[in-house]
Amino acid sequence: MSNEKTVTPITGYLMAALVFILLVIGIFGLVRMHNPMFIWILVTAIIAMPGFFFINPNGSMVLVLFGDYKGTVKRTDSIG
Repeated sequence: MSNEKTVTPITGYLMAALVFILLVIGIFGLVRMHNPMFIWILVTAIIAMPGFFFINPNGSMVLVLFGDYKGTVKRTDSIG
């Protein structure tokens, strides 16, 4: 009983740039301005990092959202 759905997610370059900018702003705010509110920006960036993944040749990745199967990613190219 296999109900495999192949999914092609969009590219993550925009989100990777956003996470990088959040990291830079958070570190700059903590070091330069000594404002502890920038810790929340750093925490947000760190929480977003595990969402990035690579597909190795002849490999696949299963997408699960809150324990519910959403599909399988088999190709590295994406729409973007």
